[in-house]
Amino acid sequence: MSGGPVLRWQRSVADQGGLGAEERAANMIGAMRAARVTRAGASVVVVDDIVTTGATLDEAHRALEAAGC
Repeated sequence: MSGGPVLRWQRSVADQGGLGAEERAANMIGAMRAARVTRAGASVVVVDDIVTTGATLDEAHRALEAAGC
């Protein structure tokens, strides 16, 4: 990987502003995909500008693990 974005939106999600924690989690499931990691030991940094329930970070983690991170 060359330092570019690893995560991509796979589908659109609803605005999470009015959603509760469980609704946010359900809204994010399967929403992201990650590029397959091709370099052993590569580091990935995930930055979320606002962390509320952690649903977006959880989905990022799921997508990264699925890609081999």
